Amino acid sequence: MFLKALEQRGIESTIGDASAFGRWLIEQQGGLTPSGVKVTENTALTLPYAYACINVLSQSLAHLPIELVKEETKGPRLATKHRLFNIARFTPSGKITSYDWKETLEGHRNGWGNSYCEIVRDGPFPTELPVLLPDRTEPMELKVDGSIVYQTVRRDHQRATIPAADVLHFSGLGFDGIRGYSPVALAREALGLGLAIQTFGGTFFGNGMSPKSIIESDQAPNTLAPFLEEFKKQYGSLEQANGTPVLPKGMTYKPVVINPDDAQTLETANFNRTVICGFYRVPPTFVMDLSKTTFTNASQMDLHFVKHTMIPIITNWESELNAKLLTESERRRGFHFKFDIKGLLRGAQAERFTAYHQALQDGWMNRNEVRVLEGLQEEDGLNDFLTPVNMVDVKETPTDEAPLVDSVAERMASSERRQLERIGDDIDKVSAFYNDYPQFIERNLMPLATAIEDGLDCTAAEFVADFSKRHIDKQLSQMITSVSDLNIEESAIVETYQEVKNARQNS
Repeated sequence: MFLKALEQRGIESTIGDASAFGRWLIEQQGGLTPSGVKVTENTALTLPYAYACINVLSQSLAHLPIELVKEETKGPRLATKHRLFNIARFTPSGKITSYDWKETLEGHRNGWGNSYCEIVRDGPFPTELPVLLPDRTEPMELKVDGSIVYQTVRRDHQRATIPAADVLHFSGLGFDGIRGYSPVALAREALGLGLAIQTFGGTFFGNGMSPKSIIESDQAPNTLAPFLEEFKKQYGSLEQANGTPVLPKGMTYKPVVINPDDAQTLETANFNRTVICGFYRVPPTFVMDLSKTTFTNASQMDLHFVKHTMIPIITNWESELNAKLLTESERRRGFHFKFDIKGLLRGAQAERFTAYHQALQDGWMNRNEVRVLEGLQEEDGLNDFLTPVNMVDVKETPTDEAPLVDSVAERMASSERRQLERIGDDIDKVSAFYNDYPQFIERNLMPLATAIEDGLDCTAAEFVADFSKRHIDKQLSQMITSVSDLNIEESAIVETYQEVKNARQNS
């Protein structure tokens, strides 16, 4: 009502944007906290760790590519030929880059609780997504039909009413599902305390780290004003903190000592930082609070941040983009927006290579897919999926078993060398190893033995047992002086396999 009254009286022609003037006036009268500090969305950013939390959330989202994908029979693929692919990923606004666009909107959402973006269309097709200012845009429900519209004041001070279908609205937690609460307003007391501590620290050092004092004098207080101004000028700043004050006769300087440690200033500041980090669900390590950090819990905090902080934010963005930028027909055909979060989940080199090795060994990734994830170009001949011998379909008889036999021999030789190197020349451990070794051989050879069982005069289990006994007997019969002298060659294992097969083949 207040803003409308201003506009009806023509004040906008005098002061420009009446809404902006009203907001400024309200900010001047409101926002005070018990700590005596005025807290608004703008002043909150002057608190370093509040700014750091908002900055972490905004930049973490901004560096993730937005991809338009289409679900197909063989899985999702990038919809690079769709008209929205370049708009979402590269040029959402003609004035700023995609990174700045996402960073700005997420910063608005974490500061004001809402971020807005207009959808400029050429007919039904979106062509540009300019950012709307959150302090000048309000969602409203029309009484006529209950539809939602957005009233905004553009940068040229022109007012506009935009239908909800033409506004991307990324909101936080709210009461009515339309407008999100301002995090700064909800955390006003905590932010006010942090700003008060910051101001106290500034004035403490600005006053030469000297506490308040009492100057006793026999003179009338109203005659001391010039002296006090001169005293403050000479000894009240940091540069003159170590000077020796000289007082006129009859005056006594008595400092009132208040130790900042006694006031628990540092403890309160640390607690306040933790509260703000918890409010935004940002791990303290992300704002460089390393007081309780170890290598282990820092790694776990990274994963916790992705799962419990970034995934809900990303889902919020994806839902709004899918609802407002895609048509119902496109959504039914499988088009949808998706953030590429591999960058957030990217681990250390050793962890990545271990995961790639397992994926390749299990046969659900090929080598070119791994190269693409590592930023390398694809190479010819690396598109085939590798299949371990112990994962061969037992219903299928291989037409050429030689590669499978070679694979079994390679696994056995590698395992045997590795285990014997660890054992050394301890005879008891060598005997224990070869007693348990048939179990390893069975796991690796049984799929192949099952596949060739029809051509044998024995069961697959008997074939494997015969092979295990013959191989171990050969190893233990070698004339050696040390375990390290054992001859473990893939060719010898293949030869043993062929001996057993020839002996067990149907006549």
